[in-house]
Amino acid sequence: MPRYHVLVHVHPKNVILLACDTLDRPQSFLSSSLSMNELVAAAIKVQKVYKSYQTRRNLADCAVVIEELWFVPRLLVMTIYNILLNIVQLVWHVLLNNNLPYWWKASDYPLIAP
Repeated sequence: MPRYHVLVHVHPKNVILLACDTLDRPQSFLSSSLSMNELVAAAIKVQKVYKSYQTRRNLADCAVVIEELWFVPRLLVMTIYNILLNIVQLVWHVLLNNNLPYWWKASDYPLIAP
């Protein structure tokens, strides 16, 4: 049996606190209406809830780290994509507005010999 330092049982009618070195020698009781077995069951339940809370916190921390590791490369790729897209749009804007593609337009019309 593991050692318990503080046992807590929250019941709709009362709250039970049991401070003890071991389960056999309680030092103080506050508002005790349950047997020792029920107190042990309550303490085990509290420990399981706390353990599951720690597990959830660890999983949440891992999820945050994974999200950050996934988000940074994705952000970098999206930034590079946006820069390249802006460069292409700028080049097309310059070419179309400065009559530079004249030879493209001229190639659409066949030359007529005199």
